[in-house]
Amino acid sequence: MTELEALADTGVLRSGLGELGELSSGGPLTGDDELSMLARYACRWERADVTVAVGSLLTRDLRSSTAQIRSVCGYIWHLTDQLLASSHAELESRQRLDLGALKRAVHAAEAGTLRVAESWRRRLSDLYGPTGSQSEAMFAVLRTALDEVVRPGGRLLGADELIPDSATAARLLEVVDELLWSAEQMARRQQRAFAALVSQGRFLVPRQDLSRLDLRYMRRPAHSRPLQTRWLRTTQPAFFADLTEYLAWSADHLERASRVARRLAGTSKERRPDPAGPIRSPAPYLELPEPPNAESEHRRLL
Repeated sequence: MTELEALADTGVLRSGLGELGELSSGGPLTGDDELSMLARYACRWERADVTVAVGSLLTRDLRSSTAQIRSVCGYIWHLTDQLLASSHAELESRQRLDLGALKRAVHAAEAGTLRVAESWRRRLSDLYGPTGSQSEAMFAVLRTALDEVVRPGGRLLGADELIPDSATAARLLEVVDELLWSAEQMARRQQRAFAALVSQGRFLVPRQDLSRLDLRYMRRPAHSRPLQTRWLRTTQPAFFADLTEYLAWSADHLERASRVARRLAGTSKERRPDPAGPIRSPAPYLELPEPPNAESEHRRLL
């Protein structure tokens, strides 16, 4: 209410609500310093990907987002490791146990993304090439900001240099929380895009892979039938079981790590509402009948 009153009293025409708009739509409440900007850049990275329809994504976009998630997992693992190694973080024993569980979950998610990246090479919906998605542009900004914090000037900071006091450690926990939340949303979006591509039959799969599960796709002798194509389209989910498993593995471990980070940072899901969840709508306006005139009612009773 204080922010709303300040906006109303200025009397200046505005194109948006600024920080209040980001807060009302679930964005993190941050300052203007380097650590605070990391949370804002992570939020912009995730939301830039939401602006693109799932059905329009191609494997070049999915390969790019997989590489982005892998890089973010690497930064999260490094920040978590530095928090555990710092002598100024003043972490409790329970927090150290949670950070150890977070590191293991992030490591497992990163291993899953490596398998996903290998699978994209044999599941194509377009030709190889660079992608010009908005999420890739925002990720470049996020990666630059992370490098400026972790290794300013190209020199990797030690644990005590990166975390000089307990206040910085608490803020880094919030950064890890925001990074994990954004990475988890990107991984879940990958699952939805992959399911849409499979259902539409837009994936090209090598015949060799298809013949391992279905003998009808085996190559026949050249004298009895012309040579068959090396790549085929299919809508059967059975031919994508490995990729489905890898995507789910990465997303589930990112979700597990995100829950731990949310507990460490003291945040909740209300801070970042799920865009896929139900949208609250106000109750309809009810027109109540006017109360009867007391004097006329008294005369009627008499």
